[in-house]
Amino acid sequence: MKNLLIIGIFLIAVAQLATLCFGRRKKLQCLKRFLTSCAVLALLLWFPPVFPNKAHTPEPSPARQTMAMSGRVKPSEDEGFPERAGSDGQVVYYNQTDPRWADKNYGPSDLIRDTGCGPTVLAMAVSSLTSRKMNPEEMCQWAYENGYCSVGSGSYHGLIAEGLEHFGLDITVSNSGDEVKQALLEKRPVIALMGEGHFTGGGHFILLCDMDRDGQVSVADSNSVERTRQKWDFDLIQSEAKTSPVSGGAFWIIETKNT
Repeated sequence: MKNLLIIGIFLIAVAQLATLCFGRRKKLQCLKRFLTSCAVLALLLWFPPVFPNKAHTPEPSPARQTMAMSGRVKPSEDEGFPERAGSDGQVVYYNQTDPRWADKNYGPSDLIRDTGCGPTVLAMAVSSLTSRKMNPEEMCQWAYENGYCSVGSGSYHGLIAEGLEHFGLDITVSNSGDEVKQALLEKRPVIALMGEGHFTGGGHFILLCDMDRDGQVSVADSNSVERTRQKWDFDLIQSEAKTSPVSGGAFWIIETKNT
């Protein structure tokens, strides 16, 4: 609407200028109209708040809000970070953008908020399923010291299986949807490597906590409080998961030693 108005005023000004140059009568009136048109045109061009452009700019899709290896996303809630995740609160929840460690280093130069999803998910699993409590900063330090930090791009995929086993947990690597669903129904958590989609624009580790009989999954997403508080259809998660070339699977089903 604003653009059409500008074009109309401009054409009026041009017409008055032509009359001034080539017409023979009413030049004073044409001059007044020309100056008035120029003034209105200047107002439209230089003071846009007077005539705001109401064109809607769409919000970016969830798939574009994250970067590879869990790029930075600010939680949308003002409620802070939850302490637990899962349908029964059975999982200790950590968020990599938590101010307690967000700006601490993962490796020589990266920040936990940007590339720390792997150690953060591992810290959630270890803190939930063993007697040892480790926060993301401590797990990032352990991962770096043991060679799992891929500088500039996150973590090597070997971190998940080898890290879980180091802290006393057994794992089953799987690409079987039925196998993963059965584990989740039994509330055995599963770490998933997600590809481009609702959780990431590149690569991202999340923890699947459990699943109800309707196929809705509770997740612990270290990079999004909002996604953690939602339920997710298992078929969607399976379709967006990607197989790790290191492990040969997209899912790591976690077992405790006494199960």
